[in-house]
Parts: sequence; structure tokens; C-alpha cells
Amino acid sequence: MSLSIVIMAAGKGTRMKSSRPKVLHKLAGRPMLSHVIASTSGLNAAQQVVITGHGAEMVEAAMTAEFAQAPLQFVRQEPQLGTGHAVQQAVPVLPDDGITLILNGDTPLIHASTAQALIDACAGKQLALLTIRLDDPTGYGRIVRDETGVKVLAIVEHKDATPEQRAICEVYTGMMAAPTAKLKQWLSRLNNNNAQGEYYITDLIEIFLNHGLRVQAISVKDNEEVMGVNDRQDLLNAQRWIQKKINMKWMDSGVTFINPQGTYISLETTFEEDVVLYPNIYLEGKTHVGYLHRGFEKLMERRTFIQCFPIVCRICVPEPDFNEYCYAAAVEELAGIRSPVRADWIRTLILEMGRINSYMMYLGGQAGAFGLGVIAQWTTYVRDLMLDRFEELTGARIYHMFIMPGGVRDGLPEGFDQRMEETLCEMERTLKDVYEVMFCNTVFKKRSVGVGVIDPAWLEDYGVTGPNARAAGVAKDVRKDQPYLVYPELDFAPVTGQDSDIYTRADVRRRDVLVSIDLIRQILAKMPRSGPLMAKVPNVLHWKIPRGETYVRGECSRGEYGYYLVTDGSGYPRRVNVRGPSYTHAMALLERMIVNVNISDVAGLMVSLHTYPPEIER
Repeated sequence: MSLSIVIMAAGKGTRMKSSRPKVLHKLAGRPMLSHVIASTSGLNAAQQVVITGHGAEMVEAAMTAEFAQAPLQFVRQEPQLGTGHAVQQAVPVLPDDGITLILNGDTPLIHASTAQALIDACAGKQLALLTIRLDDPTGYGRIVRDETGVKVLAIVEHKDATPEQRAICEVYTGMMAAPTAKLKQWLSRLNNNNAQGEYYITDLIEIFLNHGLRVQAISVKDNEEVMGVNDRQDLLNAQRWIQKKINMKWMDSGVTFINPQGTYISLETTFEEDVVLYPNIYLEGKTHVGYLHRGFEKLMERRTFIQCFPIVCRICVPEPDFNEYCYAAAVEELAGIRSPVRADWIRTLILEMGRINSYMMYLGGQAGAFGLGVIAQWTTYVRDLMLDRFEELTGARIYHMFIMPGGVRDGLPEGFDQRMEETLCEMERTLKDVYEVMFCNTVFKKRSVGVGVIDPAWLEDYGVTGPNARAAGVAKDVRKDQPYLVYPELDFAPVTGQDSDIYTRADVRRRDVLVSIDLIRQILAKMPRSGPLMAKVPNVLHWKIPRGETYVRGECSRGEYGYYLVTDGSGYPRRVNVRGPSYTHAMALLERMIVNVNISDVAGLMVSLHTYPPEIER
């Protein structure tokens, strides 16, 4: 038996005191009407007819955008002459048989199970009404039943009720299910012979009874479920009720609430287990709290060795080249391949270019966290100049996929050295401005000096590396400690600091950019300009690497970056594990450091650790 759902959503909602149509007022992040449509979407209705009127264009546009795949139809009620008149507008689009379920668009808490119970009670043969029992039914129409308490005899308005009828606590909710054929036949018999001059859907009850058809009423157990929203207080009460349900759902799923009453969560928000929500949290929209769920490492186990390259560079978008290098070097070691010397020089060049770009993004973010937005505009400009050099060299600005197993894809283009020197000079000029405006700024100093101190005793326990460790006076740098590529042939020393606070970490990174600028100049001066760029490698589409395991590391802008690669003789990696410094810095270390930190300093503290989320959950 086919099912049609008619949802009345034409009213203005005068008591809401708003120019917005009443059914578009939001509840738990979604319009009220959306709740009704979503709740009944699992009933397998052949069609859902939404009757619009006030603000029809806004309502229809909003619902069409949200429910693009649903069988929605819209009919207009103009003018609005009552509930019976509203349903009359749907008659031309209703089929000649089946069941029609009539709901209110301003009753957003209706459950699908309740709607189904109403449909089952109708069974295509009788009129089924949805009712509730109220402690104080004053003002509502009473449900009058026969002596058995099963059959409904009438709905009597409060003003017309006898003292005995006024003692009845059961009232009508405005929702019903009826045989479609009878509904279409008898809707035309409604009249407006009343003080308001409107057509009421409740008059159908008398018509059904006069034709000998049974009228049955089913009562909901939870009155809040059929709570109508007519004003702001009703909206608040509905929000409290639905928020309680949402909170209980997530507590049952392993989420801890410190203060549920002070926590707002929309219906679309999802969480992982063991998430703790502190007071005054507001989450709305398609928020997912927990992990990125990108699954980089597992994806790589299902790709050939060459197919992994478009994946690895996405583990760290601002500095993707370290993933390319570490993965390529791990594959080369297990495959017994040695990249050519010229390729190693170009690889080193690319890694230092990427380091500078990552630091430039960091400096803009660190300054912005303390209100110095202009710094980000300067650093973004010079970072874009370096992206020009990347595009010139690799053909791409972000994901380069230039460092491949066996070497690199190409050499330096003609005139590259000169254009790179111009970019480096512009960076040096910008860094002078950054130093004067940011590092000599009294406000920045007061917000960063002595704040977010990393105790040197924590470095080993928390696996702290890179600038976060060097700012504490420990000269950790894989380029010096375990040299790779051509770093042994370059003259440089790791930049260190002593105070280990936000200011010192920022200054270490600023000075590290100057070191990288000098390294690029050394590389361009010393690198060979002829010779092979790629070692001989097997057909990469059918490449099988012998059984083995290795760990390859390098020094990225955030610290030690490593790849643990296991092969089993097949054409796919057996296991890939990425050691990104963001994991320890953004998880364990930040959790230790953030205790007792002023809330206004939290953003600056987080940025000062220089972390990238995809490295955390891979």
C-alpha cells in the first residue's frame, strides 16, 4: 500500500516575532521542518508533499538543497485559510489510493516509530488520530470516546465542552493518517462556517463518523515528542529536550560531558570514543571530533609502490617533500637502489625549499594568534614566490611528486639560479620586516616571553625534536646527527635557544629560515650540472621488492620525520608507519603544557608547537 506524507508548513508564526518562516527556525543546527522530513524519510513514502505559504521561496529552496535526493514535492497555500484548506492544496498531487499521513512542520520532535504507529492504526480503512494527555488541557479540543474507550466519537472544542468533557485530559495533536481515497473525497465537503472563516482538518472526524467509518486515536507516551513550537519559549524547550537526547546518545557511546547543560551539539556532530567535552562548547554543522580517518598508512598497503606517491605527499600538505624523500629512500634501500649524486643535490635543494615554505606558514600563524595579522600577509607573499620556483622546477605548486625511487624527475631549468636568488633576497628583506614588526613588538613579547615553556627534562620523555627541542638548548638535528643526502658537504650549524618559550621557538624558526637560505645558495654553487638524474629501476607497474624492513629519517621543519617500511616480496608494501613529529608535539606534549594556561594564550601555544593534523592520524 502506497504512502503519501503531507507536511503543513505554510504558517507565518506570528508569535516568533521574526521575518524568517517559522519552520526554518533552527533546532539542534537544523530547521524544524528538516527534522520532520528526516524523521519520516525512512517510512518509504512514495512522496512527501510540503505545503508552503509564508516565505514559500525560502522554505522550498532550503529543503531542496538539504534533501536533494528525497521525493519532495511542494504545493502553495495562498492565502492561508486553515489546516483543512492547506491539505486541500495537496489533493491534485495525491494518488487515488493508499494512506496519507498528515504532519505539522512545527512539530520537529516527532519520531518515525510514532508516525509508523499512526499509519498502522489507519491500515487504509479508518481515520487515525494522534493524541496526548495533558495535566492542564485548558484551551485544547477534547477527544471524546465511547464507553469502551476505543472509538472516537468527536473532538469538542474547549469553549463548547460540557463540565464532564472539560474533565477529559486527552487532546488532539493536529496529526492524523487517513485512507487517501476517502480523504480526497471528503476534503471538498469541509466548510468555513465558523468565527474565523477557515477550513479545519478536524471537521473530517464528523464526516468520517457520519459515513460509518471508524475513527481511532492513539496516544503518545512522551508529550515532548509532539511539542508544537509557536514562540521562542517553545523553541527553547524543544532545544533543551533534543539536546538532552543527543547528549545521552553520545554518553552511551563513550563520550564524557563535564557539564551537559553547558554543552551544545548539533545532530550532525559525531565523536570518537573517549572524547571529553568541557563546559561552554558549541559544535554545529558537520563536525567530526576525533580522528581525520584518512587512513594513509592502510591505503598504502593496498597500492603498488609507485601508486603510494600521490598518497604520501598528502600526509603533510605545507611540506610534502619530506614524505616523498623518506618514502623513496626507504624503497631504494630495500630494493638495493642508489640514487645518482646529482639527484641527491636536487633532493637536498627541494627539502630546503620546502622547509622555508613551512616556516613561512608558521610565522604567519604564530603572529596571527597574537593579533599581528599583517605578518601572515607578508610571509604568504614570499611563500608564494617560493611556490613559483617549485612550479618552475617540478610543474606543480603543492603536490610535487618530484622525488621518485631512483632519483628525481628532471634537472634545474635554465635561469633557475638567478630567479631563485631573487626570491631569496626578497625573503631576507621580508624577514627583516618580520623581525622588527613581530619580534621587537612589545605586545608580542608580553604574550610570548615566559609563556608555554617546555622543560628540557621533558624532551626525551615526550619525544620532542626539531625547533621545539633546539629552543630548549638541545642541538638536535638529523641533518647533523645522522647526515643524509649531501648535508655532510654543506657548512651550517643547528640554530638553538635557551628560554624554551613561545618567543624563543618562534625566533629559532626565524633564524632557521636564514640558515636554509644560505644552504640553498651553497647547494646551487656546489651541485653538479651534468650526470644522471635517475638510477635504473624495474618496471614500476610490476615492481616486487624483496622481503625486508627499514627506517629512514630526515629533519623536517618540525623535527625528526621518518618512515618505517616493511616489504614481503610482493608488489605492495606489507606495512608503512610514518613518524611525524606532530603526533608527540600536538598530543602528549600539548596535553602536559596546556594545564593552567590562560585561555587567550592557548591558540598561541598550539601554533608555537608547529604541528600538522594529518601527521597525527595517518
